[in-house]
Amino acid sequence: MARYFIIGDIHGTLEELRELWEAMSPTKDDVVIPVGDLIDKGPDSVGVVRFLYGKVVEGYTVTPVEGNHDNKLRRYRRHVRLFEEQEKPIPMNPSEDMHRTHAGLTREEGEWMDTFPFYVLIPEHNALVVHGGVMPNVDFLPPMEDIRSYSNRKRQKYETLLRTRHVTPEGEFVKLGRRTDRDPFWAEVYDGRLGHVYFGHQPFRQETPKEYPHATGIDLAACFGGWLAAVVLDGDRRDVIVVKAHDTYSDSYWE
Repeated sequence: MARYFIIGDIHGTLEELRELWEAMSPTKDDVVIPVGDLIDKGPDSVGVVRFLYGKVVEGYTVTPVEGNHDNKLRRYRRHVRLFEEQEKPIPMNPSEDMHRTHAGLTREEGEWMDTFPFYVLIPEHNALVVHGGVMPNVDFLPPMEDIRSYSNRKRQKYETLLRTRHVTPEGEFVKLGRRTDRDPFWAEVYDGRLGHVYFGHQPFRQETPKEYPHATGIDLAACFGGWLAAVVLDGDRRDVIVVKAHDTYSDSYWE
């Protein structure tokens, strides 16, 4: 049976990723699933994408889910293609890091990022990997090829997998900065209907994953000087590998 290595938010921390990969020592029979946000905040976003895409070229199975930062880059790349062809101004204002990442990626690396799914299922472990979280109204996950064909309005329901943190008591999405004391973190109320969820997006500055009844948070704030983590699912075993960040690369905590 293949082992599954689920890696927390990398955010451009290339040297920590190299160290973690060496500690994991995956084989080409294993599956590596970063939880998204490969880019932004850290020192080498292009290097992270290049490292992981290089592993794919070497024959490893690396299947990142899309994070909200990866999604923003994908949308920016699409806008650049469309509006440069029409010689019109691009209707997005990218950060300096995003512009640098877009300029630094090869066509093959960018096209690989375009394939990232919103979720990965691991049926043999009754597990689901997403970047953000699961909203109360998501009780079924269509195939990604179907989701990609949906209208923008219909697709938004599943794009919440990339962005969810808090929900209202009525089960509505809470936008960043709009949370009140009555809005629980999504994993506190998630009932396990889609399996045990491994997720990132919410940085927990601690050395071990954040555990909920039916979910595990593995963004341990690597780009903020915390740790880069991997959960290893191996048969009946579940192990955790962590690497301490070499530096504090960002203080932009919630963007």
